[in-house]
Amino acid sequence: MHSAAHPQLVFYNDSLQCQFKRYLNLQKCLNEDAQAGFRGFSLHYQPYVDGQNNIMIGFEALARYRDAQGDNVSPEEFIGILEKMQLIVQFGRWVIDTALRDLHRFQHYDPHYIMNINIAHGQIQDSALFDYIMERAHVHHVAVSTIELEFTEHFFVHEYQQLKERADAFQEQGGLIAMDDFGIGYSSLGFLKNMHVDVVKVDKIFVRDILYDKVQAFFLEWIIKLCHKLHHRVIIEGIETEEEYNLVCKLGIDMVQGYYYSRPYCFEKIAEFVKRHQLG
Repeated sequence: MHSAAHPQLVFYNDSLQCQFKRYLNLQKCLNEDAQAGFRGFSLHYQPYVDGQNNIMIGFEALARYRDAQGDNVSPEEFIGILEKMQLIVQFGRWVIDTALRDLHRFQHYDPHYIMNINIAHGQIQDSALFDYIMERAHVHHVAVSTIELEFTEHFFVHEYQQLKERADAFQEQGGLIAMDDFGIGYSSLGFLKNMHVDVVKVDKIFVRDILYDKVQAFFLEWIIKLCHKLHHRVIIEGIETEEEYNLVCKLGIDMVQGYYYSRPYCFEKIAEFVKRHQLG
């Protein structure tokens, strides 16, 4: 394109064109599937265990999406599009309802199992979020004390005041609040002291090289001890080997999650895993 007043050169890029076409197609598919009751979506569950006795405590619900061609689309991609399309509140409600339905089924094996549900940034705009959770808990016959809502660290720093009153009420009725991504850029000691959370989830970046880096191990132990002093339980993600598992348990971690114990799977496969775990 050329303009006498403002000369410009515009280069055609096949890669950008393909990305844009993919985005538009994915946007169309997501909208159609959302209108069809979130067709193509599913929840997978990843168990987490007590770091001191290896007893299974609960599950994290993780959303999955497969498009009409059968291709898997990562949550990092489809969550952002759902937010831009103003569909994240409806999607979040579908996740909550599905996760609590499956929690009831899991609790046939142990009534104390906890379900961890991630709350996306856009769901904060849902003024009836906590009311909806309470209503679905009643419908699916699960105790509020076995529901754990997980928010990112960014939310606690920048937006927690918007929901503080309702979140406090949820906790007063026994519900649990967890903070995800701790330690990746926003926290300060003063802020940590004033957090109204039950569980602090330490990001998996703190596991990298922990077997070979004494400073990394010392830093993780310090985080655990600090959180314990402030009455927060601590869970660490990303444990993939027995050596990592043994080390973080020695450091006093409360809960462990990662591929070493189990990958995320559909309800049926995790239910079979639960049965074997109980028998073992």
